[in-house]
Amino acid sequence: MNSTDTLNLDFTNSGVKQTIYITQYDSGRTITCNISGIAGEIEHATVYCKKPSGNETYTSATVISNGEVSFDIDPQMVTETGTTYAQLQLF
Repeated sequence: MNSTDTLNLDFTNSGVKQTIYITQYDSGRTITCNISGIAGEIEHATVYCKKPSGNETYTSATVISNGEVSFDIDPQMVTETGTTYAQLQLF
């Protein structure tokens, strides 16, 4: 069963953005990001994750429109116990 979580990201405000809680080995989840406060067009998006061990992952995201990006939770994002920090990188 697939589920979708939505993040509302306003880049006119600095600091840490919304948090998503995911359990280890979670699968079948899509994250949709509604984006505001950016200038220019989004041509490509990537999700960068740094896992508790220090290992990193990069996952491609899909640009739906200039204000919306989505990505699936990749198994490599959630293979370790602990907190994984992620960045949505917009190009």
